[in-house]
Amino acid sequence: MAAHAAIPARLPLSDVNPGQQFLDTETKLIHHAIRIAAYNTVDIRLDPLPTPRQTAAIAELCQAINDTRPRPQRNPAPQQCALI
Repeated sequence: MAAHAAIPARLPLSDVNPGQQFLDTETKLIHHAIRIAAYNTVDIRLDPLPTPRQTAAIAELCQAINDTRPRPQRNPAPQQCALI
């Protein structure tokens, strides 16, 4: 029991994996921009909603987005919407 009590409940990430680090927001946004440029599309993926009625409504909205193929002015890449 003493050995178990000596083990800390939580450890800092730097102790568990010394080389691991979190990406800052700016780096993360740059990665997203590179992915968008590479695939030349914007994928919008949504989780199903709590009720079947809401999920059906959001699926219909996704279908309408996919049918109209909107292209925002700042990013001319086509948008694709899907439920996951």
